[in-house]
Amino acid sequence: LTIANVAVDNYRHWSLHLSNIAFVDGTTYKAKIYLKSGNSEVNQYSNAVTFDFSSATLEINAITTNNKINLNDKNANVVISGTSDAIGKTVTVSWDSGTEKTTAVYNRGHWSLTYSVNTVSVDNSTTIVTSKICG
Repeated sequence: LTIANVAVDNYRHWSLHLSNIAFVDGTTYKAKIYLKSGNSEVNQYSNAVTFDFSSATLEINAITTNNKINLNDKNANVVISGTSDAIGKTVTVSWDSGTEKTTAVYNRGHWSLTYSVNTVSVDNSTTIVTSKICG
């Protein structure tokens, strides 16, 4: 595939959208970029890129040792945490009560959110906590 004449802006930035190309999962492609002046090649840059289309993993750790929040847990704030391989992406965590918060997946694949006493679901209720990767 050869694409020519990509415009460079005043800040020396350029971009090229390749959404019409059917890349194959797990295949490594080598991108070569040539800087030309007239008909003469001035510089060449290359980089290998491997596409990974697999879904991100996302796990929620146990919220308490028994996954039940008692009054002491609630008053001490509740931490919901987990792991993901979607480094740098946003995790959204929702209580079924409608409370929703977001955080980023950090470099080692961990994420964490703290819910204060007034955002924890009502006492003596069963609640569902869900999480999703965004972005």
